[in-house]
Amino acid sequence: MNHFPPAELAREFAQAALDAEVREDDYLWIARTALLVQAIKKAGGNQSKAARILGIHRNLLARRLKRFKLEAVVREVKRLQELPLFPAKKRSESESRVGVRKAG
Repeated sequence: MNHFPPAELAREFAQAALDAEVREDDYLWIARTALLVQAIKKAGGNQSKAARILGIHRNLLARRLKRFKLEAVVREVKRLQELPLFPAKKRSESESRVGVRKAG
């Protein structure tokens, strides 16, 4: 995951807003949403850690997640964290028997 310093991120959004002629309200929504999602991803879905990253209270983060309808993002990040990196390989019946070697 790329980590952008806030000033660099703000410049990128400002340039994108000028290029696309985005209204100021939309620009602020996009910037806030991006920062919230980035913090949630960096914290692995943990809202307390994400709030610390953003320097805000956990309750304020929860209200913002609800207002920007990002609760599903938190659930998805947590779900992805629980997935194994290397899923178990299915064994054939002959491999699962103890003490039986394949003829080769």
